[in-house]
Amino acid sequence: MENVKKEYVSEYVNCIIPKLNERDFVHLDLHIKAQEFADFVTKHKQHIEHSNGFVSLSILKALKDPNKLYTKFTKLVEVKEDVVTHKEQMPDRDDLPF
Repeated sequence: MENVKKEYVSEYVNCIIPKLNERDFVHLDLHIKAQEFADFVTKHKQHIEHSNGFVSLSILKALKDPNKLYTKFTKLVEVKEDVVTHKEQMPDRDDLPF
């Protein structure tokens, strides 16, 4: 018997490098390694199609250095867990009264 639950899976997107900008009207700049990002999109094509063509990325800042930014991709995936019954776990204990 299988039990299906969902959990978030994250990965760093090293091909997108966010950097704070010193100009007051520009908050940050994104530097994108085009070929690596194209490979990222190809890798996650099914998820992107399921999300109406969108890919959502998070720009995070490091706890120790708030000026250090990084990019992360997170998606919700189904994880199948095998449910082990008592009978399967301890087959030799079926006839015991306790």
